[in-house]
Amino acid sequence: MNLKSSYGSLFKVKAFIDVIRRLVELLKASGDKLNEEIKRNHILQRHLQTSFTYSLFETVTSTLLQGVTGVEGYGPVAQTGYPAPEKEERVQREQIALACEVTSKLSSLDLHPMSRAMGFGTRYLQQHHTAWVKKHGGWNNVFDSEDTD
Repeated sequence: MNLKSSYGSLFKVKAFIDVIRRLVELLKASGDKLNEEIKRNHILQRHLQTSFTYSLFETVTSTLLQGVTGVEGYGPVAQTGYPAPEKEERVQREQIALACEVTSKLSSLDLHPMSRAMGFGTRYLQQHHTAWVKKHGGWNNVFDSEDTD
Protein backbone atom coordinates (compact mmCIF):
# COMPACT_ATOMS: atom_id res chain seq x y z
CA MET A 1 0.00 0.00 0.00
CA ASN A 2 1.43 3.36 -0.97
CA LEU A 3 1.24 6.60 1.01
CA LYS A 4 -1.43 8.14 -1.21
CA SER A 5 -3.63 5.07 -0.79
CA SER A 6 -3.16 5.16 3.00
CA TYR A 7 -4.31 8.79 3.18
CA GLY A 8 -7.31 7.96 1.00
CA SER A 9 -8.32 5.10 3.29
CA LEU A 10 -7.81 7.26 6.38
CA PHE A 11 -9.98 10.00 4.84
CA LYS A 12 -12.76 7.47 4.12
CA VAL A 13 -12.68 6.19 7.71
CA LYS A 14 -12.81 9.73 9.12
CA ALA A 15 -15.69 10.64 6.78
CA PHE A 16 -17.55 7.48 7.84
CA ILE A 17 -17.06 8.31 11.53
CA ASP A 18 -18.29 11.88 10.92
CA VAL A 19 -21.40 10.55 9.18
CA ILE A 20 -22.11 8.17 12.07
CA ARG A 21 -21.71 10.96 14.63
CA ARG A 22 -24.07 13.21 12.68
CA LEU A 23 -26.68 10.47 12.35
CA VAL A 24 -26.53 9.80 16.09
CA GLU A 25 -27.03 13.53 16.76
CA LEU A 26 -30.04 13.63 14.42
CA LEU A 27 -31.60 10.53 15.97
CA LYS A 28 -31.18 11.94 19.47
CA ALA A 29 -32.69 15.26 18.42
CA SER A 30 -35.64 13.60 16.68
CA GLY A 31 -36.37 11.49 19.74
CA ASP A 32 -36.27 14.55 22.00
CA LYS A 33 -38.51 16.47 19.59
CA LEU A 34 -41.02 13.60 19.47
CA ASN A 35 -41.18 13.48 23.28
CA GLU A 36 -41.66 17.27 23.48
CA GLU A 37 -44.41 17.26 20.84
CA ILE A 38 -46.33 14.52 22.63
CA LYS A 39 -46.03 16.31 25.97
CA ARG A 40 -47.45 19.50 24.39
CA ASN A 41 -50.44 17.65 22.90
CA HIS A 42 -52.34 16.56 26.00
CA ILE A 43 -54.99 14.64 24.04
CA LEU A 44 -52.36 12.59 22.19
CA GLN A 45 -50.38 12.12 25.40
CA ARG A 46 -53.42 10.84 27.31
CA HIS A 47 -54.40 8.55 24.43
CA LEU A 48 -50.92 7.04 24.24
CA GLN A 49 -50.76 6.59 28.00
CA THR A 50 -54.08 4.76 28.14
CA SER A 51 -54.32 3.06 24.74
CA PHE A 52 -50.79 2.00 23.82
CA THR A 53 -51.61 -1.50 22.61
CA TYR A 54 -49.93 -3.87 20.21
CA SER A 55 -52.64 -3.10 17.66
CA LEU A 56 -51.73 0.61 17.76
CA PHE A 57 -48.01 -0.20 17.57
CA GLU A 58 -48.55 -2.53 14.62
CA THR A 59 -50.69 -0.01 12.75
CA VAL A 60 -48.21 2.85 13.25
CA THR A 61 -45.24 0.69 12.29
CA SER A 62 -46.88 -0.85 9.22
CA THR A 63 -48.12 2.54 8.02
CA LEU A 64 -44.66 4.04 8.36
CA LEU A 65 -42.99 1.12 6.60
CA GLN A 66 -45.49 1.23 3.77
CA GLY A 67 -44.96 4.96 3.35
CA VAL A 68 -41.16 4.78 3.43
CA THR A 69 -40.54 1.62 1.42
CA GLY A 70 -43.58 1.80 -0.85
CA VAL A 71 -44.50 -1.80 -0.06
CA GLU A 72 -47.60 -3.23 1.53
CA GLY A 73 -46.32 -6.13 3.60
CA TYR A 74 -44.90 -8.68 1.19
CA GLY A 75 -46.93 -7.50 -1.81
CA PRO A 76 -45.86 -5.64 -4.90
CA VAL A 77 -43.72 -2.54 -4.79
CA ALA A 78 -45.85 0.52 -5.48
CA GLN A 79 -45.93 1.42 -9.21
CA THR A 80 -43.16 -1.03 -10.17
CA GLY A 81 -44.76 -4.47 -9.99
CA TYR A 82 -43.08 -7.33 -8.14
CA PRO A 83 -39.54 -6.55 -7.04
CA ALA A 84 -36.47 -8.38 -8.25
CA PRO A 85 -34.94 -10.66 -5.59
CA GLU A 86 -32.25 -8.09 -4.83
CA LYS A 87 -34.80 -5.34 -4.39
CA GLU A 88 -36.97 -7.56 -2.19
CA GLU A 89 -33.98 -8.24 0.06
CA ARG A 90 -33.19 -4.56 0.32
CA VAL A 91 -36.81 -3.66 1.07
CA GLN A 92 -37.06 -6.39 3.73
CA ARG A 93 -33.84 -5.20 5.40
CA GLU A 94 -35.08 -1.61 5.32
CA GLN A 95 -38.41 -2.64 6.83
CA ILE A 96 -36.71 -4.56 9.62
CA ALA A 97 -34.37 -1.64 10.36
CA LEU A 98 -37.26 0.84 10.37
CA ALA A 99 -39.32 -1.41 12.64
CA CYS A 100 -36.38 -1.41 15.06
CA GLU A 101 -36.17 2.38 14.80
CA VAL A 102 -39.89 2.77 15.57
CA THR A 103 -39.45 0.45 18.55
CA SER A 104 -36.48 2.46 19.76
CA LYS A 105 -38.30 5.79 19.46
CA LEU A 106 -41.48 4.58 21.14
CA SER A 107 -39.59 2.82 23.93
CA SER A 108 -37.79 6.06 24.78
CA LEU A 109 -41.01 8.00 25.38
CA ASP A 110 -41.81 8.82 28.99
CA LEU A 111 -45.40 7.60 28.64
CA HIS A 112 -45.17 3.90 29.40
CA PRO A 113 -42.68 1.24 30.51
CA MET A 114 -39.87 0.75 28.00
CA SER A 115 -40.41 -3.00 28.11
CA ARG A 116 -43.90 -2.59 26.62
CA ALA A 117 -42.64 -1.02 23.37
CA MET A 118 -39.69 -3.42 23.23
CA GLY A 119 -42.06 -6.37 23.56
CA PHE A 120 -44.30 -4.94 20.84
CA GLY A 121 -41.28 -4.48 18.58
CA THR A 122 -40.18 -8.06 19.14
CA ARG A 123 -43.67 -9.34 18.44
CA TYR A 124 -43.91 -7.22 15.27
CA LEU A 125 -40.63 -8.58 13.91
CA GLN A 126 -41.69 -12.14 14.71
CA GLN A 127 -45.09 -11.78 13.07
CA HIS A 128 -44.03 -9.81 10.01
CA HIS A 129 -40.47 -10.85 9.22
CA THR A 130 -39.57 -14.21 10.77
CA ALA A 131 -40.66 -16.26 7.74
CA TRP A 132 -38.55 -14.17 5.37
CA VAL A 133 -35.56 -14.20 7.75
CA LYS A 134 -35.76 -18.01 8.13
CA LYS A 135 -36.05 -18.42 4.35
CA HIS A 136 -32.80 -16.47 3.97
CA GLY A 137 -30.79 -18.37 6.57
CA GLY A 138 -31.52 -16.59 9.83
CA TRP A 139 -30.79 -13.20 11.36
CA ASN A 140 -27.01 -13.46 11.04
CA ASN A 141 -27.15 -14.28 7.34
CA VAL A 142 -29.74 -11.62 6.51
CA PHE A 143 -27.54 -8.82 7.83
CA ASP A 144 -24.14 -10.36 7.13
CA SER A 145 -24.10 -9.82 3.39
CA GLU A 146 -21.26 -8.04 1.60
CA ASP A 147 -23.77 -6.11 -0.49
CA THR A 148 -25.71 -4.77 2.52
CA ASP A 149 -25.77 -0.97 2.44
